[in-house]
Amino acid sequence: MDVPPFGRQVTNRNPDGHTSPGLFCLRKEQPVMSFERRRRPYGNGTARLARIAVVLVFAASMAAVVMKTMPA
Repeated sequence: MDVPPFGRQVTNRNPDGHTSPGLFCLRKEQPVMSFERRRRPYGNGTARLARIAVVLVFAASMAAVVMKTMPA
């Protein structure tokens, strides 16, 4: 499990005692909970919006390809 999805909890305990958040390299001594608390109120909303935006961009590109290949 290298990169967790956006809205989920970020820290994973490794056997060596360090927390390994998804995209960051934080040590155990650094306060992860303040980051969690600051990110929590709008975390899921931004994740859902980003996912919807990715799906919309993908669908738009596919529609453009289909329109280009098929004669109108």
